Amino acid sequence: AALNNGWVPSVEFLRGMLPSFAEGVPGKKFAQSMDPVPYLMGGFSRRGIDCSAMVSATVNDALGLDPFASRMSTVNEGQWLAAKGAKPGLGPAGSINIGWFDRGGGANGHTAMTLSDGTNVESNGSDGVVIGGPVGANHRMFDKHMYIPPELLRGGDLGASGTGTKGGRPSKLGGGTGGTGGSGGSGPLGGS
Repeated sequence: AALNNGWVPSVEFLRGMLPSFAEGVPGKKFAQSMDPVPYLMGGFSRRGIDCSAMVSATVNDALGLDPFASRMSTVNEGQWLAAKGAKPGLGPAGSINIGWFDRGGGANGHTAMTLSDGTNVESNGSDGVVIGGPVGANHRMFDKHMYIPPELLRGGDLGASGTGTKGGRPSKLGGGTGGTGGSGGSGPLGGS
């Protein structure tokens, strides 16, 4: 009845009701748990991980999937991200942004990402996993970009800084018009 009378639950209320809201910025807790895992070409585990595996695992986690459920490489990154609901370009506030280049895969490519709160996530051959470093989706080395819209992320766009907008998932629970820069959640939530 309260929802029908215009009541919209607060973020604090939703955090108490839904575990995914309690985690804050989608993907960030997982990414932080991977620092300082070393870089390992072809690695896809907590013992060693390469750049595309780190982006894959963080995207999977941000979408509410097992981080190690599936992965891509820079060769098929665009197709893999599109299957997860990503859109071309850099996205609006609250999105996860991914940048990459590919000149034949392996050591001839690189990828990194920027979480919805602006935190960069990368795994590189010199430092291993780096959270909050200088390389993110919009780094000048990247010539390809895609973004995961806020409405597809666990908890909507709770990581957006200072936008005052609602993510698609919170608005589905408490009314509203959907997410920022998206379609209200009509895209796929996962897959591989």
